[in-house]
Amino acid sequence: MGTLCGLGRVFEAIDAERGFQDKKWGTDPEVDGCILPGDNVHAQHTVLSEEVGEAAEAILEGDRMGRLRELVQVAAVSAAIIQFHYTPEEVDTTVRQIMHETRCL
Repeated sequence: MGTLCGLGRVFEAIDAERGFQDKKWGTDPEVDGCILPGDNVHAQHTVLSEEVGEAAEAILEGDRMGRLRELVQVAAVSAAIIQFHYTPEEVDTTVRQIMHETRCL
């Protein structure tokens, strides 16, 4: 399978996909009317579910690179949901909770 991919490289791929999404759909969901509207979390979750389904399809087809692309899209759509629907304070709280749980392991 090769060398383990560093997390920084994974985040680069997710960031590149988010940039693609922003370029394609716009960065202001309320003005641009993109497919990921900031005020419609249901639409975003529908897109996320679609991407998960496409990743599953790539897995079943044995399409290794297609699976990678779809998993990056899953992560990027998840990131968009967090960006559009959660405040920095809410994200910080979650990070602190995760860090606390990690110390408890």
